Amino acid sequence: MSAVALGPAAPAPSSGLQPLRGFNLALLTLGLSLGTFIEVLDVTVANVAVPTIAGSLGVSNSQGTWVISSYSVAGAIVVPLTGWLARRLGEVRLFLPCCAGWRRASMRWWRCASCRAWCPGR
Repeated sequence: MSAVALGPAAPAPSSGLQPLRGFNLALLTLGLSLGTFIEVLDVTVANVAVPTIAGSLGVSNSQGTWVISSYSVAGAIVVPLTGWLARRLGEVRLFLPCCAGWRRASMRWWRCASCRAWCPGR
């Protein structure tokens, strides 16, 4: 058997970024917590309000539940994609535009006057 001499391990490449500390870490934690809270609140409101919203739009409750189903399917698609995008783009570069897009989509959904516009907008 021959022995192969291995040199010292190469150091990991550093990106020059330091971990957050103090106020910046607290601010980041608050922002992520607020984003998570708003998403959970959004799902809860949609689940609770389906009968009322369906009545306002003139559709049955079963048609209104399609909104919740479409929201769940969209979440199942987006969750794995988010991890991949976060590694590619960075967490902050992904989080901020997503929050802005969510706000814009929520405002559009709020203005929907029919179930056909409501389901895709949700």
